[in-house]
Amino acid sequence: MNNIRTGEITRCEKEIKNIQYILHTELESLNRIKLQGETEFVKVQILKYNQKEKEKKNEILELEKKLEDLKIGKLDSSIRETMKNNKKEEKLKLGKKLEKKLEIEQQNKDRVKTSQNFYQINRKSDSEKRYNKMQILKHWAIYTKSLNNLPDYILNNLKEMPNNKGYIYRGIYCFGELERNPNENNILFDKKKGYMNIHEWNNKEYAIYQKVGRNRKELIERHVRKLI
Repeated sequence: MNNIRTGEITRCEKEIKNIQYILHTELESLNRIKLQGETEFVKVQILKYNQKEKEKKNEILELEKKLEDLKIGKLDSSIRETMKNNKKEEKLKLGKKLEKKLEIEQQNKDRVKTSQNFYQINRKSDSEKRYNKMQILKHWAIYTKSLNNLPDYILNNLKEMPNNKGYIYRGIYCFGELERNPNENNILFDKKKGYMNIHEWNNKEYAIYQKVGRNRKELIERHVRKLI
């Protein structure tokens, strides 16, 4: 909390200095205009500056009060609540965006088989249909739970990543929010305990690399893609 409070204090102090700089700059500009004499234009500019100065000084007073409250910890609970709401809003927003953007790709033979199983659901008995429906609901619950628990570093990094890069988190494929790079492969990072798998694919092949610590990544699997 101390680091967050310090950050808020710094931002508040910078905002005060910025307003003071703006007033100083505009006052210098007004003084140059006054050299033209007591013309109607000059009078209007003086009135405008006086009004703006009044507004900006009120802003400074509010910021100074906020700064004082920050330093004594009076706004800690408000900061916590704001952070909590912002985090919740970001995750909800990301969740909706991911639901629209998540690419359904055939990664390996298991996924192809799963797709075929779903295709044949309508031919199965009522009991099998009920079982499959329960499985779907179960996996959907797992999916939404994992999505709501995405680490902050993944949420932040996805905002800076193109749409053909991202992470695999608990089986969920999370792609970047920026426009995809059309000439680059799809790349997803899958962090494990002690190492990281890097999935890279295009229309022709699918490869998995493994990276341990600072060592160079090593190819552990590669196969030709069979697009359906």
